[in-house]
Amino acid sequence: MQKRKKMSRLFEGATNEWERLARLIGNDYPFSVAYMSFASWDTHAHQNSEFHDNFTSLVKTINKFTKDIGPKIDETLIVITSEFGRAINENGNKGTEHGQGGLTFLIGGRLKLKPFVGEWRPLRVNDSADSYLPIQMDARQIWDLVLNNYLANS
Repeated sequence: MQKRKKMSRLFEGATNEWERLARLIGNDYPFSVAYMSFASWDTHAHQNSEFHDNFTSLVKTINKFTKDIGPKIDETLIVITSEFGRAINENGNKGTEHGQGGLTFLIGGRLKLKPFVGEWRPLRVNDSADSYLPIQMDARQIWDLVLNNYLANS
């Protein structure tokens, strides 16, 4: 019961799960992994505005989160990933259909990688006959990197 009261005081005034997580990190609660979900990225229609709004909100959230945890960012690795990609060409609803591939961002003070991993290719409409970008890196390679180089050493 004592632990529950302490936890509820810790979360007092926190307005969302990101603030609660930042407070746990800031108070040295022992855990290695936390999972957070963020918005809906399934943009079959109105992709320009929906993606822009979601991405802007994500950037603001991550910015605030890193400020909230302060120097703990040096001990933290944030993995932002999408489980599916989008097609290149626009559909009739100003959106895109499911594609292949996806994306992953790694953020944190423990990160010891180049800013961009993989081959950068400018995106062009009609870049591919089937409207898909070629997959450049298997997602399992990224998770292998995270699990073996970061989580194993935490």
